[in-house]
Amino acid sequence: RHRRPPTSSAMLAAVASLSSSFVHVALPPVRVSAAMSSALPSAPVARADIAMFGGGPKAAAKKKPPAKKPVAKKPVAKKAPAKKAPAKKPAAKKPPAKKPAAKKPVARKAAPKKPVVKSTPARPFKPAFETQGSLVLLAEQQNTALGFWDPIGLAQQDFWGQGNEATIGFLRHAEIKHGRVAMAGFVGYCVQANGISWPWAISGGPLTDGRFGDFFGSSPTVMFSEIAAAGSPPAQWDALPTAAKAQILLTIAILEFVGETEQPGMPHYMRGGKPGYYPSLKDAYKYTGVPHPVPLDLYDPFGLFGEMDEETKARRLNMEINNGRLAMFGIFSLISAAKGLEVPGLTGLLQSYDGEPMAYFSA
Repeated sequence: RHRRPPTSSAMLAAVASLSSSFVHVALPPVRVSAAMSSALPSAPVARADIAMFGGGPKAAAKKKPPAKKPVAKKPVAKKAPAKKAPAKKPAAKKPPAKKPAAKKPVARKAAPKKPVVKSTPARPFKPAFETQGSLVLLAEQQNTALGFWDPIGLAQQDFWGQGNEATIGFLRHAEIKHGRVAMAGFVGYCVQANGISWPWAISGGPLTDGRFGDFFGSSPTVMFSEIAAAGSPPAQWDALPTAAKAQILLTIAILEFVGETEQPGMPHYMRGGKPGYYPSLKDAYKYTGVPHPVPLDLYDPFGLFGEMDEETKARRLNMEINNGRLAMFGIFSLISAAKGLEVPGLTGLLQSYDGEPMAYFSA
C-alpha cells in the first residue's frame, strides 16, 4: 500500500504541533496573527499524520523534554600563585660613625689661696678693760678646781698709779707670757737633758776660717754636740760662749720691744687691749723700726688658723693659760730636782747641777 503525500494543510498542522511542543521545550511563545489562523485548515487532521511527528497531544504531554545535563564545567586550572620573591630585607644601615666629642678644655682650678694673716683685725678693736668680776667668770670658764684664786690680792692693787683695771691687764698679760715661755722651757729642758743637739757648729766653723777675711774674727770652732756633753741643761748654758749668751738675750729683748710697742688697731694691754696678744713679726718693721721683715710669726707661722672665729680663739686661749700654768710648775720642778731638792717623782732621775740657775753670766 502506498501512502499519499501529505497535503499542505496536514503539513501546516504538523508545523503547529511542533511549534507548540517546542514552546514547551525551549522556544518562546509565538503569537499567531488572525491571517495566519484563517489560513490554517479547520478540518481535523488524521491521527496518522500526527503520529508521524511524534504522537498526539497526550504523547506530547507525556514526553518531557530531556533534562539537559549540566555541562560539566572543567575545573579551571588554578594557577599556582606566583611565588613572591622573598622580600629582600633592607640592608641594616650602619649607624654613622660618631665623631668623637671635642674635649672641652678642663678648666684648671686655681690653687686655693692661703689665708693671709693680717697684722690688724678687719674691724677696729674696741678697748675693753677687765675687772675683778670678769676674773671670777674667767676662772669658771677655765674649769679650774680652785676657782678664782688670788691669795695675796694682786687683782686689787694699783701698779704705778695706772688704776686697778690697768693693773689687771698687766697681770693677765704677764701670766700668759710667762706660761708660753715656761712651755717652751719645759720642752727644751727635756730635749737637752737627753743629749739631743743640732749637728752644726755654734761658733767658728766656715765663717771664721779666713774665707771672709778677718770680718768674723778668728774664734775657735765649737760644736753643739760639745755643749750637749757638758751635763744638765743649766750646765749647758754655762758652757755657752759669752757671745752666744748675748745673742740669746738680745733676741729676747727685741721680741719684748715688738710686743710692747702699740700698733694701729690694737691698744696696749694696759689701755684696754687684748691680754696675750702679740703682733705679727712680718709687719713689725713698719711701726717698730726693726731693720728688715721677718718671714715667720711666733704664733701660727704657717697661717693655718687665720680664719678662726673669736669664740674659738677665746676657748683656745683658756686652754693655753691652763697649760702655761702647769708648765711653770714643771720647769721649776726640773730645776729644783737638778739642784738636789726633793721633788716627788723626779728625785734621782735628773743630772745634778752645782751652779746658780739665776746667775746667767756666773760661769
